[in-house]
Amino acid sequence: MNPFDLHGPAFLVFYVVLIAAVTGMAVVFTRAFEAGPIPNLGEPDPYLIAYLRGGPNETLRVAVISLLDRGLLTANDAGIVAEPGAVFHARRPLERAILDAFATSDKAASIFGKEGPRQACQALAQGLQAHGLLPTREQMLARVIVGLIAVALLWVAGVAKIQIAMDRGRPVGFLSVLMLAAAIVVAVALRRRSTVLGQRMLEDLRTLFSRLKDRAPQIQTGGATNELALLAGIFGLGALSGPTLSRAQMLFPKATSDGPLATLGYSFGASCGTSGSSCGGGSSCGGGSSGGGSSCGGGGGGGGCGGCGS
Repeated sequence: MNPFDLHGPAFLVFYVVLIAAVTGMAVVFTRAFEAGPIPNLGEPDPYLIAYLRGGPNETLRVAVISLLDRGLLTANDAGIVAEPGAVFHARRPLERAILDAFATSDKAASIFGKEGPRQACQALAQGLQAHGLLPTREQMLARVIVGLIAVALLWVAGVAKIQIAMDRGRPVGFLSVLMLAAAIVVAVALRRRSTVLGQRMLEDLRTLFSRLKDRAPQIQTGGATNELALLAGIFGLGALSGPTLSRAQMLFPKATSDGPLATLGYSFGASCGTSGSSCGGGSSCGGGSSGGGSSCGGGGGGGGCGGCGS
């Protein structure tokens, strides 16, 4: 049966199914360009994870909260200011850039517009791209091309039906709306911050450090370990608890109100300990799996990974 001979609601149902099928194929094709083994990045880096999960602004939030926890930044009525000589206690370029940016007191949100910290974040992005966790320009171009082809196919089908309907004196308003919706659906489906590998790594990290999230109220503050930074980097500022969460809510209210998992993207069900996982075997947590007494505390159940660049 020719689907273009379907009348009214029947064709609209067919077109919705067509949108789903074409969009699904587009997603499968783009994932094929981004597939491969998950890289071993060594010791988990809270800032790298935060960038992968939420981009530069989220990375800056996590870094500011970490520096406040370690006493290198101080919050006062006027905003945030770096402690005298604090820059000499920071090894990470991002941390030094933030401390320089707060050499004089300023509002926490001002960090998003400061050139030095944003350039330091760009270095993190380049590292993620080099490991296939963020899309390169070539991969982004592939997404655009596949998306345009998908939309073109859907619109060709829609226009063909509109011509038939107009010849028969039938209304075409609902189909026109569906054609616009089709373009939006395809764009949303292909607009992912990370690659397939990046999404799988985030899922692995969430699984590996689930116990760390569960015991957030017991995490030792003051920079003795980097567990607090890891918790914020993997799950977002909303996963913090107690006074640290209150301070994060005061400084970055939008980030903490959106929820800790708002920017995690799609779930691929990758679990730690499976073949190719970033958390099993050659663990990204310093050479031990979560069950092997790794330096990451066995998935957040024990001690921390050491100071975060202090």
